[in-house]
Amino acid sequence: MTSSQKHDDDWKQWQQWLDLYVERLKKEIDGNSTDIAQLNKKRLQIMRENNPRIVLRNYLAQRAIEQAEKGDYSEVRNLLEELKYPYDGKDKDDIELQKPDERTQGGEQAQAITDPTEKCYTGACLKPNLYESRPPSNAARIRVT
Repeated sequence: MTSSQKHDDDWKQWQQWLDLYVERLKKEIDGNSTDIAQLNKKRLQIMRENNPRIVLRNYLAQRAIEQAEKGDYSEVRNLLEELKYPYDGKDKDDIELQKPDERTQGGEQAQAITDPTEKCYTGACLKPNLYESRPPSNAARIRVT
């Protein structure tokens, strides 16, 4: 199968799935006197309760390991905090990240930071949606041994 054939086949399957999904949504709306906005709100709530917002990935663990090996445990703390409640939909502006306290050696003590402009440490700037973004381009090469 050529890449063009695969692309066409994938597109066809995607369209079939999408058509089935639209039909399902139409059936959900038909015969239901509830407002469509309420149905969508309920549907999104169910999706959020059943699909974790964060899943531990190799590249996330690797980033935390590399920083911990340098004595900076803030990324380990951040990742652990996010993984404690994988279904909670924290607002991206409310994520509290940790950075090493400059007065300590190697991140032994951490201070909370909430100002988006302060989310840089050890040469790496953190974004509030750090764990919800796409993996870096080198993530496919990371292997756990």
